[in-house]
Amino acid sequence: MNKWVVAVLVVVLLVVIYISGSRMLRQEVALSQDQAVTFANEELRYTYPGAYVDIYGVENISASDAESYWKIQAKVIYGRNSICPNLTLVELRYPRFGFVPRERLITDSCRVLGCRNIPNCIIAYPEEAILMPLDPDRNPGLQPDLSRYVDSAGSDNIQASSGYFENYVSNSSTTYKDVWVTRYTAPALPNSFETILNRTGGNALEHYILPKT
Repeated sequence: MNKWVVAVLVVVLLVVIYISGSRMLRQEVALSQDQAVTFANEELRYTYPGAYVDIYGVENISASDAESYWKIQAKVIYGRNSICPNLTLVELRYPRFGFVPRERLITDSCRVLGCRNIPNCIIAYPEEAILMPLDPDRNPGLQPDLSRYVDSAGSDNIQASSGYFENYVSNSSTTYKDVWVTRYTAPALPNSFETILNRTGGNALEHYILPKT
């Protein structure tokens, strides 16, 4: 047999072995969902030290080249439950892009980024609902009472939480629809400060002082 023909056959054989071996190796090292989530958690905690990490979406996606990867979505929050939370949405695609994060800032430096110069922005996250009452441009009428409450305890001592409600009955027995309810509290104060915001626009509809329960 011609030596060139033999050489070509050897090269072809090596290529076949390499491709088959690569596919087998990828199958052997393929991560389960639990493994992918564990690795993602470790990577996120390393990349964002001290932040609260919440993985809220895990999806296995088959790419056009027949290789699958894990799409992992997480919330990364600095200052969780404070009056100035910084929320970043992070997406990882592993192993396609390794653990290189894709970031989308939602709140930063006590500002709701998606609502700048947008009167009818949609409040989609609790961190946004915590910040909106503190915005003097969006809610000027709320500032005297809210500032008095915050100053009485000190801003670093205030704890904040917020939740979305399709229907909510306020302290005045008024029923509101499609609202966020944000509550500020402090260990040293006997009362909490509650405000109700519309989901579209983040404008305060009502606010009041409540005794702690």
